[in-house]
Amino acid sequence: MTAYRDRAALTQETGLYQWQIDAAEFVGMLPPPEHEQGWTAEQAQQARALAPRIRQRFGAEKPRGATFCADRLADRLGRRVHPDDIRVLAERGHLDVVGTFTPPDSRWEAHAMFAPAQVDRIEVAAAEAALIARVTKVVDTLSENEACEVLGWTGGQLLIAVYTERIRPNLLGRFTRADVEDLAADVEFRERFPGVFG
Repeated sequence: MTAYRDRAALTQETGLYQWQIDAAEFVGMLPPPEHEQGWTAEQAQQARALAPRIRQRFGAEKPRGATFCADRLADRLGRRVHPDDIRVLAERGHLDVVGTFTPPDSRWEAHAMFAPAQVDRIEVAAAEAALIARVTKVVDTLSENEACEVLGWTGGQLLIAVYTERIRPNLLGRFTRADVEDLAADVEFRERFPGVFG
């Protein structure tokens, strides 16, 4: 056995899927490799011990995006679920963000990935509360469209604020309401781009 385990070797040694190792590392269950060649023997031993908990936490189905998970939850609830409802559930601690991907048409942020097994375990009461919170706008974060509505801006104008790092979305692609309200009051920022906000 070599001194260090790369991702493929750790997968074989633990019996986990590679995506399960990736997810466990992403959420902090597994530490990153201590060496450029991979995980140490001690880390591999820790991973073997954690393997049952990793399987239980993330299930056996590969992570998917918010749209897929919203459809999955909708089938169980018997009502429409918006992808932002999945993001709100994650912000409330009912789902882990287990990774990200950046689709070709993404304008600025990577999209969060979720474990379908965790979606299947969400309690109906928690799901209903998240749906109501988003619809009644009592959540502390806003989607891109909601942020634009508060600002009275187009998506392109918001994009300038993101690219100049005046405001940043969180890991779930949402903006804090406080940051949006602060941006709305920032006259100096708008004056920097008279042709855009004039």
